[in-house]
Amino acid sequence: MKIYGSVFCPFRRYLEIILQEQKVEFTVSESPEDVFFPYIKENGKTYIGLLSTDEVINKIDKNDKPWFFWIITDFFPSLKLIIKQRFFNEFNTNHSSQILEYSKRDMNDFLIKLESIFSDQNWIGKYGPSSSDFLFSSIISYLDYLNEIKWTKYENIKIWYSSIKCRPSFDKVLSYRLPGIKPSPQYKIIDF
Repeated sequence: MKIYGSVFCPFRRYLEIILQEQKVEFTVSESPEDVFFPYIKENGKTYIGLLSTDEVINKIDKNDKPWFFWIITDFFPSLKLIIKQRFFNEFNTNHSSQILEYSKRDMNDFLIKLESIFSDQNWIGKYGPSSSDFLFSSIISYLDYLNEIKWTKYENIKIWYSSIKCRPSFDKVLSYRLPGIKPSPQYKIIDF
């Protein structure tokens, strides 16, 4: 199995984490064609986009589906705008600080919601790490890299993220570097 996707893509991180959790052998190839949507090639077939690739490698529990789709449709668009404003426009003077401000505000609203959920349970999937936990952690790892999360405001998410971050499947993700941007000081620290 081969994953194609950009190092900028949190969904590629997710696919790598899931495959490592399932002990499936795979290779990764950098694909600059579409920064935000990875694809998988397996046995002569190509699966494009997160939902089709996830169907190939992982059966999402029915109780986990609402969270999985919420992360993709609601949470990720804010991150996507932050990524575009922070990195792609880093070298372009026409970027919009107002878009960045709105995106960060939306992201913080989502984090507040998840912070309250983690005050009652240890995992998004309730009974252990689920597809949604791994998907959300792949996005959080990106935000952590960019130092976009004020961890003092989100202690429950921090504890949850530390428990995911220490898993062997996360090692490779933490070794990635984005060209031109240094990771935050706590990025590689498991218990930060």
